[in-house]
Amino acid sequence: MTPDIFTTKVVGVSFCESYPQSVFRMATKFAVGPLPLSLERDKNNLYDSNAIRVKFDGEMLGHLPALIARVVAKELDSGIDWRAEVDSILVSAEQPNQPGLKIRVWRQNETE
Repeated sequence: MTPDIFTTKVVGVSFCESYPQSVFRMATKFAVGPLPLSLERDKNNLYDSNAIRVKFDGEMLGHLPALIARVVAKELDSGIDWRAEVDSILVSAEQPNQPGLKIRVWRQNETE
């Protein structure tokens, strides 16, 4: 069973077409408050049939890690709603132009 809420890194961020500009654009908006993200099944993914895209304003940012997607995909497919928002933007001193992304993911409660 998956926990109701957790944080994780987004994988494959650097493979997205608009990277790193997409993450830098988000950083300016993140400074003023939470940024909601969408989780979208990627059933035709050549590498992982459980893949789940992470998107911001319709733009793909990457995917949930495969081990997490394996569980969450089944729930999404069965109609359980999952939500996500930016937790942090990860920038290292060694590679400041290659930011990463950490997100908070949670199962939507029926009362929300």
